Amino acid sequence: MEVLILGGSVTGGGGVDNRAERAWPTMLNNVQPTVHYKGAVDPSYFLHCAARFVEHGYDVVLFDLGANMVAPNSAGNLATLARRMRCLTNASAVGIVNWPGYAARYNVERTRWAAQQAQVALLEVPHE
Repeated sequence: MEVLILGGSVTGGGGVDNRAERAWPTMLNNVQPTVHYKGAVDPSYFLHCAARFVEHGYDVVLFDLGANMVAPNSAGNLATLARRMRCLTNASAVGIVNWPGYAARYNVERTRWAAQQAQVALLEVPHE
């Protein structure tokens, strides 16, 4: 299975200290993930020339940007990004990981709204 992951840091929620073996995508079994990330960016970063993040067709696209939904239009940008990547990748499944962390609890609803607007799966992670 080919998976494309786009994120603001792509961590397990607590940072990986530049140690790729601690990032959650390494825990996916029988999966070949392509991961694109840039620390502390909101969804609009991936909207600029979005095709440059797509190397080939993917089965699944996941967005790990819930902790970075701070700009006023972040939710709208995430919904647009999810729809755009679904088309560019031809993926049969698209999902948004919702783990905003303690300091950004207001991002929970923004991320849920984006998933609903884009009609993609919402992967809820406990927020405690």
